[in-house]
Amino acid sequence: DRLGEAWTETGLDIVRARPFNHTAVGRRDDFVESRLARQLAAIELGQQEPVVHALNVRAVRDFLTVDDVVEAYLALLEPAVERGAYNIASGRGVSVLQVWEMLLAHASVEPELVWQQADQDETDRSVGDATRLAKATGWSPRGDLDATLGAIQAFWRERLAERSA
Repeated sequence: DRLGEAWTETGLDIVRARPFNHTAVGRRDDFVESRLARQLAAIELGQQEPVVHALNVRAVRDFLTVDDVVEAYLALLEPAVERGAYNIASGRGVSVLQVWEMLLAHASVEPELVWQQADQDETDRSVGDATRLAKATGWSPRGDLDATLGAIQAFWRERLAERSA
């Protein structure tokens, strides 16, 4: 981002995208929403005890669907878009605990959630403002986080079932 900004100062027409958290089916399980979904699926399939481990469930993130982010990238490619930085964000904060609750609604089990509260710092809340992007392109997020989380849950259920077959 800073390198792009520096080159903009030399006269180059550079548009910089700053996407916030985004997710979709197939996301690796080292990301919180996918890790939680994988653990729920493993419990449903009898591959894990009914306990899910998580870290800071009070952390708040600005989650988008991948489709929304791709649409924003495409909108930013339009020649009329002025150079500069554009946040790709929903403007809504969703806690990890809320993500957990949405995933639970798609699960057939209700395991215990065991979590550790990290020391609170400025990274516990990351929510963006995409006003500039909306004004420049008309973009706004349309994806449904709950439906996306349900699809991620179904993905892990299917993938883990295939592995155990």
